[in-house]
Amino acid sequence: MTFQCSHILANCDDSPSPLPRANVALFGPCLPASSLLHIATAHLRTALALDEPQSPTDLSETARGKQRATPRVLILTPSRDGLLRSLADENDLALSEKRCGAETSRLLESVDIKTLPSPPALTYFLTTAFSHSGHEKPHKAFSESGSSKNTDPSYLPIPPSLVILHNPSDYLKTEDGGSESYTSLLALFVSTFTSLSPSTCVSLLLTDSRLM
Repeated sequence: MTFQCSHILANCDDSPSPLPRANVALFGPCLPASSLLHIATAHLRTALALDEPQSPTDLSETARGKQRATPRVLILTPSRDGLLRSLADENDLALSEKRCGAETSRLLESVDIKTLPSPPALTYFLTTAFSHSGHEKPHKAFSESGSSKNTDPSYLPIPPSLVILHNPSDYLKTEDGGSESYTSLLALFVSTFTSLSPSTCVSLLLTDSRLM
């Protein structure tokens, strides 16, 4: 079994709840790196199917295009090179350029991998990430830092519907991960992305090769 632990913190339904509108799952050390991409493409495929308009003839061509806009998946990792090496070592033929097919190739284009190499980089991103809906304060702070000519690293043009946090234990200094630090990190992760899209349900996945 590659599945170590899964816990749904809040179901995405219409009933009022004080809990975040999110599906949160935690996977342990045996999950192959390629599974991240399989999960991402499966999520995108499902999301696109759910977004299909019930009565397409009732909508204009522009409205149908907007309704079928491809959602995004975001993978946060401490080492992009390490993740890509793992993918290369696994050599999953289903994800190879010749075998995956046109549909999967298009879906993979909607998967973004963001490298956050240190605890400060992760914390900064999680505390300043923003989209169109709430960009004033973080964007102002970034502009005042003198980096206004660069792309703001905290800006997400499209809020992701699935976010995968890869190997969060790598950000913790203690050998066993430190349960309190780990819990605080996960709480910040959940808070960031449920706040980013408060009106929609976001799926959050944590995969950790050091989780026992």
